[in-house]
Amino acid sequence: SLLATVAGQFAEARQLFSPRYLPRFRIVSLLWNCVYLVIAPSVAFWSIYAREEVGMTPAEVGNVVMWAYIAGAFGHLLAGQLVDRIGRKRTCAAFYGIAAFAIVGLFQTDTTAGQYFWHIATVFFFNCAIGATHVYASELFPTELRATGYGWTTNLFGRITEVAIPYLIGQLIPVFGISWAITAVAIGPLLGAVLVLRYAPETRGLTLEQIQEKLALEADAAQARRRA
Repeated sequence: SLLATVAGQFAEARQLFSPRYLPRFRIVSLLWNCVYLVIAPSVAFWSIYAREEVGMTPAEVGNVVMWAYIAGAFGHLLAGQLVDRIGRKRTCAAFYGIAAFAIVGLFQTDTTAGQYFWHIATVFFFNCAIGATHVYASELFPTELRATGYGWTTNLFGRITEVAIPYLIGQLIPVFGISWAITAVAIGPLLGAVLVLRYAPETRGLTLEQIQEKLALEADAAQARRRA
């Protein structure tokens, strides 16, 4: 029955909160929230900023978005190459930092040419960061929990800021203005870069089975230290 299926799904999901899997669940959820801390308000408020603060026409806004998302597709490709060449940690942290810089440039520039440049850069580098984060979200959970772990971290717990931050920005805009309200949340990806370097595992060159073995040994060692 449907009820039994749903109950089974929740029973499976509870395993994500066990000591073995909680650190993985936590880091992936935190990384997504750091990304959406900026992506959500920038998507919600950029067209308003472009029209009201920069003076762009609706046609210009649409043109910028078109070119930005064409460039963004190549961001996913670049991230896919770099996670295997220089590693997950360095790729993810670097693009989080660059994306934060780009979003500040986007909302602190008041020329049409600047909007083209910074919007394309923002979408490109955030897509790089998102691509690297997707790798973590899909690699860190064992086969029997991979779909559940990915879904709960990426589509549920990882999107808290996507829902909450646009409302908060809306409250800050009358006080600080749209530019500085958005600039303030650029700390999100910078925090994400720190979290990656400090807590995310490096899985470059490992098979999915080797990743699970490595993470299981680390979880067991952490539990042993807590008991000592």
